[in-house]
Amino acid sequence: MSATFFTQHALNALRDTTRRQRIAALIETPQPIAIVAGEQCLHTAQHLGALAGSFNPPTLAHEALAIAARSTAGIDCVLWTISRVTVDKERIVKAPLIDRLLVLETMTERHPDMAVALVDAGLYVDQARILRDAFPHISDLTLIMGFDKIVQIFDPRYYRNALPIDGLDSPESAETRRDRTLGELYSLARIIVAPRADDGPDDLRNLLDTPHNRPFAGAISMLPLEPALRGISSTELRDRIAAGESIADTVPPEALALVETGCYA
Repeated sequence: MSATFFTQHALNALRDTTRRQRIAALIETPQPIAIVAGEQCLHTAQHLGALAGSFNPPTLAHEALAIAARSTAGIDCVLWTISRVTVDKERIVKAPLIDRLLVLETMTERHPDMAVALVDAGLYVDQARILRDAFPHISDLTLIMGFDKIVQIFDPRYYRNALPIDGLDSPESAETRRDRTLGELYSLARIIVAPRADDGPDDLRNLLDTPHNRPFAGAISMLPLEPALRGISSTELRDRIAAGESIADTVPPEALALVETGCYA
């Protein structure tokens, strides 16, 4: 089938009242996780990989990362997760959440070993907790991410809202909270990282080979990704759309349906 077929199929899904009502009901119902697509894949998987993002829009790099994780990292099912609130991305122009979920759902029709879920958590450690609780049958959980995300995970800046712990009146420092959070994260999941732009295996080794990061290095590995895909970013694509340029060479055909809706105009 042609790319045009898949784009039109996704556009039809975006216009389908029944499908929109079903996704809207999932969005409007408070719950830690709502499975949008791929339930059978999720409930039979022993080795689950989770690829979190806003997918605004989903790109060929996202798709290639999911495929590579599935084929080279021993993962049975790749779960695309979208959080109701994405850290550091609350103010950017977005395609509606319902539309992004519908587009990902149509993509799983080409990838029966992938699934889609909406989660009530933006931080990786919170998502890992939710997934472990939701799928207790899995033997291991792998978080799949780009290099920019592993840099964020290790950055104490993201842990500055320090809170009291164990009934103590004094809050934790950002560094202490970071180490505690990372310790919990790595007890729940391993991490595979894809290179982004010029950041590759040497950069990951340098990041992990610091005194503060070294204790967590054993749970992290690099996943190969074609050089041509490393520089693709959703932010750049939104800028290209706004400038009237085509993005057909950088996104799955289903993602072009989002452009057709005019949400990025």
